[in-house]
Amino acid sequence: SSSTEIPLLLPPLRDFNHVLRVCAAHGETELAFKIYQSMEKNNIEPNETTLVALATACSSVSDSDGSTRVVEMWRETFGIGESVELSTAHLTALSNSGKVQEAEEYFRDILDSKRHPLTGKVDDTVDPPLINAMICGFARNRLYTQAWHLYYEMQRELCAPNEMTYGAMINVCAMEGKSERAMGFIDEMEQAGYAASKVALNTVVKAC
Repeated sequence: SSSTEIPLLLPPLRDFNHVLRVCAAHGETELAFKIYQSMEKNNIEPNETTLVALATACSSVSDSDGSTRVVEMWRETFGIGESVELSTAHLTALSNSGKVQEAEEYFRDILDSKRHPLTGKVDDTVDPPLINAMICGFARNRLYTQAWHLYYEMQRELCAPNEMTYGAMINVCAMEGKSERAMGFIDEMEQAGYAASKVALNTVVKAC
């Protein structure tokens, strides 16, 4: 008698993505890439969520080589024009690993791709998280002047700051010991409709 071989049932893509997000939350980059390789081996096509989870895993452990690889994978799969989530993760990975110049070049390339060919103005699709990541990258590498310049550029040309932007700039003030300016950001936050968080208030105290 011949036995019938039962085909192996693979989990759906959403389950793989869920496990990849768990890996990202715990900084398990090597495991995340092994899972991705398993997907490739079994001909499971990734979606945007898959690659964002991979990039986030790289970002959490400052693996800029890994995040660069994910950007390349995105472009091979979906073309140039990464999502805000993936771009933010890549910027963070680059900045955290000390490659802040490379991070700024990547950031500027994104802005240039959104400029009007005639006016040179950036369109309204620039998202605050991307800018916030660059501000934090400058601050993390003690490039405070660049952080201030980008904050003012954001207000002038790009988009309105959000709660995270104010938090990032309060942190810059704390690093520079600018207590009065930090307190000024608390006022600006409230005028913009954001309640100052406990973290923001504690950071202001550190600036004093």
